[in-house]
Amino acid sequence: MGCTFCASDLGFDRMSFGQACALIDALSDAGYENVVLGGGEPALWRDGDKRLTDLARHAKGLGLTVQVNTNGIRLPADFAQLQHVDRFIFPMDGSSAKKHDSLRVILGSQPSGHFELVQRRVAECIEAGQQFTIGTVLNAKNYKEIPQLVEWMRARLAEGANIHAWHLYRFQAVGRGGVSTGDTLSLSATDFRAACDEAKASNLPLLVWRRDEMLNSSTVEFFWYEAGELLVGSEAWAAPLT
Repeated sequence: MGCTFCASDLGFDRMSFGQACALIDALSDAGYENVVLGGGEPALWRDGDKRLTDLARHAKGLGLTVQVNTNGIRLPADFAQLQHVDRFIFPMDGSSAKKHDSLRVILGSQPSGHFELVQRRVAECIEAGQQFTIGTVLNAKNYKEIPQLVEWMRARLAEGANIHAWHLYRFQAVGRGGVSTGDTLSLSATDFRAACDEAKASNLPLLVWRRDEMLNSSTVEFFWYEAGELLVGSEAWAAPLT
């Protein structure tokens, strides 16, 4: 995808299966209880005959809660029935295709359609009884859509959705997308917090997380390889967790 606010860079390595399993083992030994398999897009990951499902199986075998943070495009047909994934995390950055697809762009000859894809993935999870989480990057173009997004949540819950949480992220002008769109998408801390307060005040029967700055989170740590070296977010970014 070519998301207008992508905070990811292109400098990290593709982990081998051995590296990923060793990292998961170390996290389990250190007392971590949850692991999020992300990227980039984790469904694209390959190492020989190993796939994302193999990593999920390894992590689940250690007793970890396994989550997959995905754009949903390359998930297998039976993704909602996978036994080793506890929940999927899908992006939803607008209550309509027009708004969402203007921010999350599918690369190629048909750049639109991601909103409808997410709706299909959510429907598949509901049908299978699979738990999922929604992530929304609040920015200058969508932060006023909280009421419509709340109603979307209520409608899915009425359909029997098992929504674990709603993560509200403040747009950060970093990465290959965010740096170039900072002037148009930046959102003040005041407006961001007001939008989050509005979401929390809706009293949805699920967790609503305010994520002011994911690179300096008190509940999430990042791990990746770069030039063959394992890096830890809070160390690499020289910002202690708060």
